[in-house]
Amino acid sequence: MRFDARTAAKLPSGGHMTFEGFPGLRLQASTNLKSWTYRYKSPVDSRMRQVKLGEWPAMSFAGAIAAWQKSRVERDAGVELSAVRRKPEKKANRPSPDDYTVRQLCRDYLQGYVELSRKTKGAVEVARMFKAMLAPIADLRAAAITRAQAFDLLESYRSTPMLAARLRMELGGAWHYVLDAGRVPENTPNWWREVLRGRLKSKGRKVEGQYTGTQERVLSVEELGILIRWLPNFSLTVADALTLYLWTGTRGGGIVAMESTEIAEESDGFWWTIQAQNQGAS
Repeated sequence: MRFDARTAAKLPSGGHMTFEGFPGLRLQASTNLKSWTYRYKSPVDSRMRQVKLGEWPAMSFAGAIAAWQKSRVERDAGVELSAVRRKPEKKANRPSPDDYTVRQLCRDYLQGYVELSRKTKGAVEVARMFKAMLAPIADLRAAAITRAQAFDLLESYRSTPMLAARLRMELGGAWHYVLDAGRVPENTPNWWREVLRGRLKSKGRKVEGQYTGTQERVLSVEELGILIRWLPNFSLTVADALTLYLWTGTRGGGIVAMESTEIAEESDGFWWTIQAQNQGAS
């Protein structure tokens, strides 16, 4: 459902509205007010939880989306939102270096730096990357990570060099942040700034023992299935671009360079007039 102020105003007590593209975001009506809420699966016990984001119309739809995205970042970082909302914020005792894990370090970096200094979409992507890629070291002591462990983690993603380089950069920033904050000993090495520096470059696909370099090809049915099932894990912008890519077979450069003058609303839906130079698969 798309947000419509007139529909929202007439929402009866006990009713609610959901919105396509924003899973878990709801506008719920009670006797005296209408509240924005976020329903989510708890990262602690996998049960469904719900937290209040604000009240409509004091909080606009755009404001609710921003609050929803921020809550998703926190949830993806392992925060139990309902517990945070129930209790007044207290200055927590810092864990000792013996208890301070990589998971906690990355959560502190997300909450203390990334969420405050970057746009919401960027923060969401960093949280998703940490959640998906840090499993081998997440529960290890942050101060005890060795050069070899840092190398092995990045090396395991060498087949996706751009992603590995992004992970390396963010982890370097995370270690720098907690060193400044005094949450790890001052002599803790930041291996992420040193290992594989400038060497995360793909050699291309290996066929019969030989690297073939970059090649154009079509995805198999199995690969298409994997990509489509993975779409919800991308940001909305990337997922939309990939969906257009799959539906049209248009060059990626043509999709990201799409202009509003190329889009027309007809009786049977929206039409995109593809420019000649953008036709054909990339």
